[in-house]
Amino acid sequence: MEIRQAFPNEIGAIMTVIESARTALAEAITFHRIAVLSEFTGQGIAQTFIQGLIEGTDAHDFRCDTHEKNTVMQHILEKLGYVYCGKVPIDGERLAYQKIKTKREKAFYQELDEAAHHGIH
Repeated sequence: MEIRQAFPNEIGAIMTVIESARTALAEAITFHRIAVLSEFTGQGIAQTFIQGLIEGTDAHDFRCDTHEKNTVMQHILEKLGYVYCGKVPIDGERLAYQKIKTKREKAFYQELDEAAHHGIH
C-alpha cells in the first residue's frame, strides 16, 4: 500500500501547506510544525520534507520556529543550514531559525513511490 493511500488526509494536508507556502509567501516560507507518526520516526522523513521544500520552490528565505526542548528539530534545522536567530513569542516562547537558500540547492523535482522506497507494503 502506498503512503498516499494509507494516509490520504495527512498527504493532502502536507500538499496544502506546500501550495499555500508557494502562493501566499513568495518572499519567505515559514513553517511552525512538522509531525511524523511514531512508527516512522528516525527514518529522515522530516529532514527529507524540509529539504524538498527548500529545493522544490523558488523562494530563497526559509523560517521555522521550534520549542527549546525539541532538540531533534533543532539538530535537523542546523544540519540543513538554518541559523538560530533568537526567540519569538509564539505559543509562549520558541526558538527562531532562518535559512537563505544558495544557488546550488535547486534540484529537479521527482516523485518517488515512497512505500516501495521505504519497504512499506
